[in-house]
Amino acid sequence: MVLVLACAMVVTDFVRHPFTGTPPGRAASAQRALTLWTSGTDSSSGAGQLARAAARALDEPTAPAGVRKVDGGVSAAVLALLDDDIGGDDDLLVVDGGTFADLERERRDVGISDVARQAARAERLLLAAQPVALLARDTLAVAAPARSQLDSAEELLARLRTDAGSLVLGVSPDPWSVDALAAFVDDADAHGPVRYRVLPADNAAGLVDHGGIDAVVAPASELRRKGLSRVLRPLARSDGGPRATTADGAPLPLLRDLLGHGSAASLDRWVAVVAPQALRGERRTRVDQRLRRMVRRPQWAEALARRGFERPAAGDVAASGALLQKSFEQTRELVAVAARIARRSDQSRD
Repeated sequence: MVLVLACAMVVTDFVRHPFTGTPPGRAASAQRALTLWTSGTDSSSGAGQLARAAARALDEPTAPAGVRKVDGGVSAAVLALLDDDIGGDDDLLVVDGGTFADLERERRDVGISDVARQAARAERLLLAAQPVALLARDTLAVAAPARSQLDSAEELLARLRTDAGSLVLGVSPDPWSVDALAAFVDDADAHGPVRYRVLPADNAAGLVDHGGIDAVVAPASELRRKGLSRVLRPLARSDGGPRATTADGAPLPLLRDLLGHGSAASLDRWVAVVAPQALRGERRTRVDQRLRRMVRRPQWAEALARRGFERPAAGDVAASGALLQKSFEQTRELVAVAARIARRSDQSRD
């Protein structure tokens, strides 16, 4: 099975946000303002979206909260915020599956040894970080454009296994989603090359509606957005199993239900807030209480629903450290699968 890129697209982030500057030193933390940070590459992802939403929900006259980004890649953000010599006590980092995917890609970049070493160090820091809160859960799902001839999720799997070359799949532009699509195709035992098109952030609905795409595999939050949901229809499931829904309530089959819970493509993408090891004692207690109050409020559940995310269950929140570790391990597996498929593709062209 080989993935062949049908159309590479350059995606520009048109999101305007109050991100400025670089991380403050420890002196700034004495003001007790809470700052949620993302990397430059995460600013338009689930981490960036929910960092902005959380900052608005947390901001109070006597306890201000804001959101900023660290210029540069994911490694730079992790090192700046989680390294004890750089980060401030009230500076927290918001991460999701894309954060892990970017780090793993950087770590595998053996062509630039300094980048790989920095990414490996950033990975160690992130795994040692203290989870403060789980903001949301996102899960891979599948839907079809209105013009698609596919009638069911089972038909999609059957086509992948018998006539994969006739399909064109749409995918979100972030590395995690592209790697997850590769794992989905691999898990589905696709026979032959599978083409895919990256959906640009500024015209995803237009490409889905007129781009000859047969199905879209993406995080459920992406498929629930009004811009995409109006040009997508759910793929029916013959077993009537549990599904996510689009913005208007239409059901979306989850990949975990189609391929099984052991599938590399069935992992959840968590959005979490982590703190450096230096955050201890009274400061840690204060930050924990503040975040936990926020995520329990009905207003936060409503904010997640508007953006197409799921609210984490109480048991997930209690096991946040283990979930982040699992997410990292599964994302590493996704990247490994995607790298293996890329090598197969290169070999087939030689």
